[in-house]
Amino acid sequence: MSTATPDLLQSFLDEAWETVAMLEQTAEFLAIGRHEPLVVMAHRLKGSAGLYGFPQTAHLGALVERILEGAPRYTEAQREKVVEFVQQATAVLTTALENIAITGKEGQVGLELGRLGAADLIRELTALNPEAFLPTSAESEAEAPPAPEGGGIAEELARFYQQNQEFWDFFAPETLENLDLASQALLQMEGEGQTEEALRSLFRAMHTVKGAAYSVGCRPIGAFAHQLEDLLVEVREGRRAWGPEVAQVVLEGIEVLGQMVAVAEGKDPQAALTLPQALHRVQGNLVPLLGQAPTDPGPAEPSPPPSP
Repeated sequence: MSTATPDLLQSFLDEAWETVAMLEQTAEFLAIGRHEPLVVMAHRLKGSAGLYGFPQTAHLGALVERILEGAPRYTEAQREKVVEFVQQATAVLTTALENIAITGKEGQVGLELGRLGAADLIRELTALNPEAFLPTSAESEAEAPPAPEGGGIAEELARFYQQNQEFWDFFAPETLENLDLASQALLQMEGEGQTEEALRSLFRAMHTVKGAAYSVGCRPIGAFAHQLEDLLVEVREGRRAWGPEVAQVVLEGIEVLGQMVAVAEGKDPQAALTLPQALHRVQGNLVPLLGQAPTDPGPAEPSPPPSP
C-alpha cells in the first residue's frame, strides 16, 4: 500500500490515466509505425508506480514497455497480438487505478493479467519473435544481486527472476495457483480413485504451468513441468496405469515446482541449496516411467522458448 499524501496520490493517478488513454490508441499508433510515444508512456508508468509504492503496476508498465519496444520487428499478425495484449493490460490497469483511488491498494494486478490470457499471447510472440524479448546489452551488463549458492539450477532461476521481474508478477501467481489446483486434483484422485475429471484437471493445471513458463522464457520450470505433463499424457492415453508410483512422482514434482518459484524469488536460501538434489531425485524416478534416460538438471545453453 502506498504511503503517498492525497495530493501526490492524485498526481500519480492523473498521470496513470493519461497512460491508459494513450495505450487505448495502440492499434492506431502501430498502424502508422509510431510505437515510441507508447513506449514513453509505459516507461513513465513503470517509474511513477514504483516511486509511489505500487510495485505490481510498475512491473505491468515494464512489461508493456518491453513488448512495445519490439514493435518495429513485428509482422502485421504479431502487431495484432500486441494490440490484444495491450488491451488486456489496459483493462487490468484500469481496475488497479480504480482500486488505488478507492482503497489505496492496487490489488492482484499480475494474477488478473494472467487470468485474461496474457501468458498465451506472450507465448505466441516469444515463439515467433524471441529476439524482441532478450534483455538489452545495458540490462545484461548491469550488476545484478548475487545468485544463491545452490548449484546451476538455482542460479539460473535467480538470474531469470532478476532479469524478468516484469513477467514474474503475472507468471508466479498463475503458476502457484495452478500448482494448488494440481494438488487438489491429486488429492481427489487419491481419495476417490482415478476419475477422468480429476485427471483432466491435473493435466490442465500442469499444461498451464508449462505453457506459462515457456511463454516468459523460464526454461527450468517449463522443461520440468513438460516432463510431468508427458507422464500425465501417458496415463491419459492408457499407455501407463495410474498407481502409487505415478502419484508419488507427480506429488513430489508439484512440490519441486513450488520450490523453484521460491528459489527464483530468493525467499528460501535453504531451498536453493536442496533444489538440485530434489530435482535430480524426482527426475530419477520420473524418466524411467517415460522410458527416457536421466537428464542433467543443470543450466543449458539459452534457446528461444518453444511453443507448448
